[in-house]
Amino acid sequence: MSAVPLAPLTDPTAPATTAARTIVDLLAAARHRLRRVSPPEAAAELAIGALLVDIRPEAQRRVEGEIAGSLIIERKRSGVETGPP
Repeated sequence: MSAVPLAPLTDPTAPATTAARTIVDLLAAARHRLRRVSPPEAAAELAIGALLVDIRPEAQRRVEGEIAGSLIIERKRSGVETGPP
């Protein structure tokens, strides 16, 4: 599996007076760093030792099936609506 370099969440060259970012800004920056893969790509990555984190709720996993070898960490929503995952 090739390593995917991750961009920093903050710009180390930004002036110290830059306003604090909101949770929505932080989540958008984190999502931008994700490399989404198709089911066949995920299977290939799992076969060579990648870790797949399954954030689907239990009810959805029951309907669609579990992913063998995945780590289940259900996504929890905070009181802040952040848009689609």
